Amino acid sequence: MQIEFARGNVGSTDRASAEYFHVNNCGYYVGLDVEIRVNRPNGRADYQLIYVQSGRVDAVLDGESRAVPAGHALFFAPGAPQQYHAVGDGRTTYYWMHFSGQACPAILASAAVSAPIFPAPGGSEFADGCRAIVQELRGARSEQYVNGRAICMLARLRNAPGGRFRAVTAQMAADAACGAVTDYAKLAGMSPSHFIRCFKAELRVTP
Repeated sequence: MQIEFARGNVGSTDRASAEYFHVNNCGYYVGLDVEIRVNRPNGRADYQLIYVQSGRVDAVLDGESRAVPAGHALFFAPGAPQQYHAVGDGRTTYYWMHFSGQACPAILASAAVSAPIFPAPGGSEFADGCRAIVQELRGARSEQYVNGRAICMLARLRNAPGGRFRAVTAQMAADAACGAVTDYAKLAGMSPSHFIRCFKAELRVTP
C-alpha cells in the first residue's frame, strides 16, 4: 500500500481561501489494505474531489448509500456532509484534492462539475496531477504551479484529452473491439504507425 499527501501553504487545511484559487491539500491512496472511513457531518469549508482509479469507494448521500466505482469521481461542496469509506482489500486506489477560492464556482461550472458522483474520463490526468502536486508541495512549493495545474485537472476531468480522436474512439466503441487499426488510422487521416504513436501519446493507451 502507498499513501502520499501534502498540504498547501496554509495554517489549517480546512479553510476557505480569499485567493482566486488555492489547493489546500492533496493526496492519494494506492492499493489500500486498511479500511478508510471519513465522517464529517458538517462537511468542510473547502471543496473536495475524489477520483476512484480502481476498486470502489462507498458514500452516503442524502441518507442513501451509493457506490463510486472505478473511473468515477465523488464531489463535495463546502458545508456538504461527508460520509464515505473504502474497504482495505488491496484493490482500491483513489486520489483526492481539497481546494477553495473565489473562482471555484466559475471554474467548476465551466468544467461541468456539480453532481456528487459522475464519470471522469479525464481521471488519469487527475491522478497524474495529484502525484505531481504532492511532489511540488513537498519540494519547491510553487503555489503558481500547484494552483495552475489543479485548475487544468478540473477542466479536463469530465472532458478528457483526445479531441482529435473523438471520432475514432466513438467508432471503436461501436465496433466493440472488432475494428482494424488500419481503418482507424485512415479515419484519423494518418498512417498506421503515426496513428499508433499519436494515439498512445495523447490517450495514454494503445489503440
